[in-house]
Amino acid sequence: MAKSMRCKRVKRLRAIRREIVEKESFTVTREDVKSTAIEAALAAPKLPTTKAQNYK
Repeated sequence: MAKSMRCKRVKRLRAIRREIVEKESFTVTREDVKSTAIEAALAAPKLPTTKAQNYK
């Protein structure tokens, strides 16, 4: 009898933990990654460029 109760309690605790993890975890979508990359690229300092010389 005690073993059965223990198994049920363990299963219940696992289910509760699983629910907590699912609620807290979040998935990063492609749009989130894109927007973050664009923001980082725009916030980065501009690189100096040299003008191409026309050779004769």
